[in-house]
Amino acid sequence: ADSVGDDLVRARLVTVLQQMGLKPIVRDQFVCNDFQKARLVACARVRNVMAVIGPPNGKALVLSAHYDSVPVGPGASDDGIGVATMLEVGSILKDRPLARPVILLFNEGEELGLIGARAFLADPLSRNVDSLLNFEARGVNGPVTMFETSQPNGAAIAAYAASVKHPYASSLSTDVARLIPNDTDVTTYKERGWLTLNSAIVGNETRYHSPGDNLAGLDPRSLQDVGDEALALTSELSARLPHASGTNIFFDLSQRVFVEMPLWAGVVCLLVLLAGFAAIAWGRGAPVRSITVVLGAIVSGSVLPW
Repeated sequence: ADSVGDDLVRARLVTVLQQMGLKPIVRDQFVCNDFQKARLVACARVRNVMAVIGPPNGKALVLSAHYDSVPVGPGASDDGIGVATMLEVGSILKDRPLARPVILLFNEGEELGLIGARAFLADPLSRNVDSLLNFEARGVNGPVTMFETSQPNGAAIAAYAASVKHPYASSLSTDVARLIPNDTDVTTYKERGWLTLNSAIVGNETRYHSPGDNLAGLDPRSLQDVGDEALALTSELSARLPHASGTNIFFDLSQRVFVEMPLWAGVVCLLVLLAGFAAIAWGRGAPVRSITVVLGAIVSGSVLPW
C-alpha cells in the first residue's frame, strides 16, 4: 500500500473503469484501524477507488476487493482475483437496468490492517449501504468457498441458495471462520450490520503471501468460478433483499445440491438420529458399548481438531 507499484495498479484501475464508461472516484485518506487479532493499531495513507453503477438513490450493494498485496507477493490471487472479478461484473452490470445502486469498491491497505475498509466506513458512500459481497483468496486454485456470512445468517443464505448454481459452503466453515485468527475486510465492515457474504479460493495455500502468488500459479478455472458466483450473487442482491431471518445450518452435496434448514430443525434431526441409534443399540443388546462409541467419537473428534 502507498507504494509506486500500487500507484501504477490504481492508475490502471481508473483507466479501465473510465474505458468502461464509468466515473471512478478516488479518495485520498490517512486512516488508522484497530487490528484487534494482531493487537496493533495500523495507520497508512490509502486511496480507495470506487465506481457507482445503477440509479443514484436507494440502498446500495457493495462489491469489495483490495488492490494492494503483501511486499513479497505479486498478489495475482490475493487479491487480483477479486479485482478482476469486480471489473468483469461491473462491465456486465453497467448495461443492465438495476433496481438499486451497486458500488464497486477497490480498497487499498487491507494487508496493512484492513485500513481501506476502515476508510470506506468514513466515506459518504457507505451511509446508504445495506449489503456486501467481499472477494478474497488464501490460495491459487480450487472452487470458490463461501466461508463467512453476516449473523444471523438467514437472509444471506437465502440469497446464496437462490442464486449460486454450484454452491460450495457449509455452516461449519462459517463457524470456524469466526474462531480462527485470520481477518478480511469483512471484520471491519461487520460493525455496520450489513447483509454479508464473504468468498475465497483456498487451494494450494503454499503460494499464499509468497512470490508464488503469480499469474502462472493462478488456475483460470478458479477465476471463472469466482466470476460466476459473483455475477449470480450480484444479480440477486441488486434486484432485492431476501426477507428471510433467523439462523440456518447449511451444506452442499458435491456442489450440486444446497441443503439449508433452520437451526431448530437441525436440532430436531439430531435428536431423531440419536433416538434411532439408541433404538438400534437397544435392540442389539449393546446399549453400553454403543453409547461408549458415540461418546468416544465426540471426545476424539473434538480433541483432534483442537
